[in-house]
Amino acid sequence: MTRATQTSGLRSISAVAGLRRRGLPFPKALGQSIAAAAPSAGMASVPIIVLAQSGANPMVSCAAATVLVLLIAYCLGQFAKRMAATGGVYSYAARSLGGTAGLITGWFVVLGYASICIASLFGIVRFVEEAMTGLGVSVGWGAVGAVLLVVAVATGAAALIMREIKFSAGVLLVVEVISIAVISALVLLVALRTPPENFTSALTLGAVDPASLTYGTVLAAAAFVGFESSTTLGAEVRSTFRTIPRTLVWTPIVVGFLLVSSSLSSGLYLASNSSATSPALLDAIAVVGPTGLSVALHLGVALSFFGCVLASGTALTRVLFTLGREGILPVALGHARSSSGVPATAVVTAMSVITATTVVAMTAGLSPNTGLTVFLTIATLGYLCSYLAIAVATPLFLRRIGEVTWPPAAAAVITAVALGYLLVQTLWTESSGGSFSAVLGFLFLAGFGIVAAGCLRVFAPTRLSGAGLYDEVTLADLMPGTTGMRG
Repeated sequence: MTRATQTSGLRSISAVAGLRRRGLPFPKALGQSIAAAAPSAGMASVPIIVLAQSGANPMVSCAAATVLVLLIAYCLGQFAKRMAATGGVYSYAARSLGGTAGLITGWFVVLGYASICIASLFGIVRFVEEAMTGLGVSVGWGAVGAVLLVVAVATGAAALIMREIKFSAGVLLVVEVISIAVISALVLLVALRTPPENFTSALTLGAVDPASLTYGTVLAAAAFVGFESSTTLGAEVRSTFRTIPRTLVWTPIVVGFLLVSSSLSSGLYLASNSSATSPALLDAIAVVGPTGLSVALHLGVALSFFGCVLASGTALTRVLFTLGREGILPVALGHARSSSGVPATAVVTAMSVITATTVVAMTAGLSPNTGLTVFLTIATLGYLCSYLAIAVATPLFLRRIGEVTWPPAAAAVITAVALGYLLVQTLWTESSGGSFSAVLGFLFLAGFGIVAAGCLRVFAPTRLSGAGLYDEVTLADLMPGTTGMRG
């Protein structure tokens, strides 16, 4: 067989030409996924939320949530080992469920990434304000000051995302390492300054009955959403078929370990302060350490939220790039700068909408704490819907390519059932609690996406025919001197 025959079926140019292909190392890809989950913010708040709202043991709930997310990661890994996608979960779903269902899944993904960015901007305002208060500085900036901070942070994030992926991912990795190091040091400090007799009480804190643990797992699982964001860098990482599956496994392991550790530390404090009503870690630092430590905690959480904006914003722009390159959204979104390999139009569009939405919500009177809760709820529901779609899609995808086996099929069924219950439970508890408006907002936005996808299917079906674009080996990859050098 001649070499010409061997390469005759290859593309001359990559479907994602323009991006910096195959250059991002594993540590930076891992940092992307961990940052999108904002573990430091979860460490400061999840344990007390789980205990206060479900009555369940926070450590057990966080451990159970970790197992569930690892099952989701296993399902996603079936795609990541075979597809170098820039649309991540959207591309995976489109390749197995078809264009319409894939586009609906993509809408949930976009909703998740955009909403978590907005929630993070609200979170930054909240925790920076609390840090300033801890320093004795009365901020009193009102809506105008909060808006200026949001615009400054969002502009800085957009400027970093516009840089070449190696640089922006490197900055993101540094930001997240600093944030996790600060919060972890404070968690360790609380543990070291707690009487040893509290350990037994901390381990047995809260209920372990099925009903309580189920709800506790629902609450803890929200701390992992966004862990899959590295799948949108499938075309940009080195050795993608090894790197992305590794990030999918290691991200929930790292985040789960941090949450369980924080739950233990918070439990040690709560064991002797059962009346605490604010996040236990915040309370504990105020008791066992000087004011400066409390300020460090607030700034560490704010830094984690900034990392989340960077990571989720990067993932969102790659999904928009994919939809633009496929012709489903305006084609301008599918262009990448030759100088940096970044989809600049997608970055500007995404960050402008995120910033504008946050500013409008703030000027309408939404407080930082309320805004954080509302948009985090919308993001969580969007993520859960996209994960459910992937669980359903996994055996269908493997069957289509003739590689279905019982382990991934069984894992997909278990994951789909668990996520279905998780989604219903979340909708019910949030709508019957204080987040009814957030649930209504999500249902409205979800309905809009479903209707839009249905209209495309009816009136412009050809635009869905190319859904699920992914990178492939090109002629230029094998023969570097060939016309159409890899993009």
